[in-house]
Amino acid sequence: FSDAYLPQAHTLGMVRLLSQSVENRLIKRQFGPDHFQITLNTTADNFDSPWSGILVCDDFGKVIASNQRADQLLGMNTVEARLDELFTSRRHQILEHPETETLQLTTRSKVRLSARIKRPTRVNENPNRIDRLSQSNEGCYSDELLGIDNLEFGDSAVKRCATQSLKVLQRGVPVLITGETGVGKEVLVKALHRASHRKDQPLVAVNCAAIPPELVESELFGYEAGAFTGARAQGSLGFIRKAHKGLLFLDEIGEMPLSAQSRLLRVLQERLVTPVGSTDSVPVDILLVTATNQPLGTRIESGHFRADLYYRINGLCVELPALRNRSDRSLLIQNLYSRHRDPGQSEQLSPKVLSAFENHPWPGNIRQLVNVLRVAIAIADGEDVQVWHLPEDFLAEFETAAGEESDPRIAEPRAPGVEVEQEDTLATTLKVYRKCTGNVSQAARELAISRNTLYKRLRELGVR
Repeated sequence: FSDAYLPQAHTLGMVRLLSQSVENRLIKRQFGPDHFQITLNTTADNFDSPWSGILVCDDFGKVIASNQRADQLLGMNTVEARLDELFTSRRHQILEHPETETLQLTTRSKVRLSARIKRPTRVNENPNRIDRLSQSNEGCYSDELLGIDNLEFGDSAVKRCATQSLKVLQRGVPVLITGETGVGKEVLVKALHRASHRKDQPLVAVNCAAIPPELVESELFGYEAGAFTGARAQGSLGFIRKAHKGLLFLDEIGEMPLSAQSRLLRVLQERLVTPVGSTDSVPVDILLVTATNQPLGTRIESGHFRADLYYRINGLCVELPALRNRSDRSLLIQNLYSRHRDPGQSEQLSPKVLSAFENHPWPGNIRQLVNVLRVAIAIADGEDVQVWHLPEDFLAEFETAAGEESDPRIAEPRAPGVEVEQEDTLATTLKVYRKCTGNVSQAARELAISRNTLYKRLRELGVR
């Protein structure tokens, strides 16, 4: 906000500067020192300006994040593009320069830019290894990368999924992963990639449901220059060719249009890709993993999925269990909390909070769990997480689940020795208290209980 007499252009400029600074800070904080960061500007004197372009790349020169300014300087959406596609210099010529040197890079559109490279700081790690999290938001376990042995903490079903998948994938057999949304399908794929003999080659993850149907074929199989209106002048390799020698992960495979399914079947049969607008085929060598959260058999019956493609991708079919069905749920919750907690917070969740987490139905599975943990940690703001730090929608789901007596796994969380009347559940008490922003008198009136009774409950819950 500003005084009314300030010109609108001045205010808009401040807002744009602020938003650009926030975007830059978010990118640097999210990716930290573990990736290549390329700062771009028209001159080397302006690298520290908020208006500099920022590219974050993996070890193979693939852009995994960028700010809006970088897209403007390069004239395209740079995420998922490779440095070879953006600049005339080769990838290794860019990434192998020391940080202290300033590079002069020429874009494919002949624009010259100054660049500063910040290399990743890793200890005892293979510098050619591709360690990245897809920012499609499906890296739901944690911001850190998990190995094949860290996916479970005693759950036999998850362990069986991981070990069997790795064995058959190493032999070139395709793997189909099923399970509810948020159970960690992409996390499993990344762990398989890092444990496979192709760990030094690209992992290309594609969410088929996130690509407009009319663009699926061009995005998957690539296209020639001028193949259609709006095509890049230099054409595009496509996701399949980008995964050459590596692993291709097709998430939500059931959402792929039928026309693309037909072309994909041919690629898997012949191991040849024909870009859109071309008559020439290119050989490809890929390991294939697909995933779905809906029964493909139903899609086949309705005519939305090809039966022949299903049998081609279904070499081994594994199902990741829902969070509510995992036998290692308690250890998993504590482990995820320990990765996300703030310095100074307890290393373990309190018994009351852990009880609430263990008994929750978790319709969103591990992705929902991580989000609830991060919200609670943020609201606690350095203090130990308590039940009243949990989000409102989490408590609302608890109230709904508490009434479902048909499912013995779902129970209302009760701290030992705390008796709560049936009509005033723990979730309701906390919800009303938070709604009244800590006003005891107002909360007591809404709950129709005395102030002394409310004080007693709050003391028992550790709130006051």
